[in-house]
Amino acid sequence: YGSALYLTRLPCAACENCAFLFLIYPEPLKNPNDLNGRLFLYPSPSLVSELPEEIKTLSPRFVQIYEQALNAEHLNLDELVGMGYRKALEILIKDYAIEKNPDDAEKIKQKWLMQCIENYVSNPNLQATAKKTTVLGNDQSHYERRFLTEDLSDLKKFLHATLLWMELEITTNRLQTES
Repeated sequence: YGSALYLTRLPCAACENCAFLFLIYPEPLKNPNDLNGRLFLYPSPSLVSELPEEIKTLSPRFVQIYEQALNAEHLNLDELVGMGYRKALEILIKDYAIEKNPDDAEKIKQKWLMQCIENYVSNPNLQATAKKTTVLGNDQSHYERRFLTEDLSDLKKFLHATLLWMELEITTNRLQTES
């Protein structure tokens, strides 16, 4: 198989918006069936279209990191995914806190994520889901996980709930100020 660049055209299994993905394999294969973990998707499908517009507007950097975590998950990079979602949450919460408290922006950037949640998130539902997402996300980066009854799917559920509560709060605040 040598060191040539191999291209394979496959039907897109990741989304319904594109016809084909190209799998680019830049290193020689010992076994042509052994592709796991060494594939790059091109073009990489956007997987964040389901994110609420309020979240996309509030935190473009969150969207970027969240999409990278989703792509890592699609590529079965299971050791990186949880850390990516945890980092995305931190960016989102800090952008949210800065939006609500612009005079504290520099303090917010320096605080630990849990301190930001406790000091700048007043909605108890949003605070609870963000805290749980933080704990599960942190657990994904330890040498040994401590919360063995909860896994990546639980982390994603709490992150999704955090996004929903934040979207609800942003929308409610906007509607109240418009009327």
